[in-house]
Amino acid sequence: LQQIATLAKHKNFARAAQELNISQPGLSQSIRLLEQQLGYKLFDRHPREVSPTVFGQRALQLGRPILLDSFRLEREMKMLANLEIGSIRIGFGPLAAEVLLAETVGKLAADFPGISIRTKVEDVPGLLQGLNDDNLDVLVCDTRYLASTDEYRIAPLPSYPIHFVCRSGHPLASKKHVSLEDIFQYKIASPELPSFLIKKFSSMSGLNFSTMDEIPNGFVQAPYHLLPEIITRCDAISLGIVPVFQKGIQSGDLHILPQENFSLMSHYEIISLKRYSVTPTIQVFHEYVLNTSGEPES
Repeated sequence: LQQIATLAKHKNFARAAQELNISQPGLSQSIRLLEQQLGYKLFDRHPREVSPTVFGQRALQLGRPILLDSFRLEREMKMLANLEIGSIRIGFGPLAAEVLLAETVGKLAADFPGISIRTKVEDVPGLLQGLNDDNLDVLVCDTRYLASTDEYRIAPLPSYPIHFVCRSGHPLASKKHVSLEDIFQYKIASPELPSFLIKKFSSMSGLNFSTMDEIPNGFVQAPYHLLPEIITRCDAISLGIVPVFQKGIQSGDLHILPQENFSLMSHYEIISLKRYSVTPTIQVFHEYVLNTSGEPES
């Protein structure tokens, strides 16, 4: 189609071949082969020029929109590869969102203004459902929820130690050593705890509970960003990584409890489906998450 359009414009094989950057015999042969395939003559050959036949004119009319679409296709593929256009749908687990969402997404939006970004913060089972239903492109969350990792592409992120934190005037704040049994004498403030973590707490504390509802002295369920303010107003004890409570710890309003015989690390990764190719946007998002996560604070 491009050869037909160029030849119709110049009405001369030599000039058309020069613009197309091919040889004149090559262009002549190409047009002849196309005419043979169609069964119609596209150009009348005259001593000094050529002109489109009625079949050639019709081919030009039908071909111009296709040519425009092909140019647009090539242009948009290049723009997509260079992240000038595109979109990404990102799911964050509650803890990962507190630490990584704002900075990562903010930098991505600033550096690539042509990209549309949608984010969703949800418990991990809901995020995994969204990924498998093709409502999300990539997740940053805890893979310990996964029954199987075979269908997922997983890239680990740095781990952070998880601490129990209370207000500075809390009865446990003055103790040099605090056990899990001591901690669970108070309400626990956190988002929904995964079942494997509840079982770990139950076993290590010597207390018998299998759900949050069975925690001996109850719980306060709230998003991570609200926990620092909640626990400054009551004796509930929260748990999470240092960045969640950083401001309160620095101001002296919050206190990290010295835990005995307890060690737990955050465990979140970048997750996408193996059955889909990694897009340029996901590749860049991956790099930005890694840069944001950096080295964990102790």
